[in-house]
Amino acid sequence: MNPNQVFTHVDEDGDWLTVEHQMTDSGEPVAELDTDANRTVYVTREDAPNVALAILKAAGWEADALGNPVNHAVRGLAKYIEDRNEAKEAEALEALRLETEKLDGEALALLNAATGEHFKALPETHNVAKFWRAAAIKAREIHS
Repeated sequence: MNPNQVFTHVDEDGDWLTVEHQMTDSGEPVAELDTDANRTVYVTREDAPNVALAILKAAGWEADALGNPVNHAVRGLAKYIEDRNEAKEAEALEALRLETEKLDGEALALLNAATGEHFKALPETHNVAKFWRAAAIKAREIHS
């Protein structure tokens, strides 16, 4: 949809929906959906595939490799969304792993400072590790 194009859908009851290209204050493209009920919904580039797939499925379209082009589009959108969600989940897990690793390093530094020892890793004892992780979290709160 080019920036000046507006799509309007009118159903059999005369209710209407318009879709128009807009830009956010930060310069990102966004779809502006207006209705006859004086409601406006903004759909970001990130959310557009989910919204499009929901509309197609609600209207009765199915994902099918052997169907017509719309069935192919539904299948493609579903696969894209699945792949994107898996990638986001993997990124979130990696971020959590890195944060846990960083927290464990801070907890180990506190343990060594408090005991005068030179442990290379947090002790395997769950309660000891849990205590020093909590201390590291509290230290973060104090310093922020």
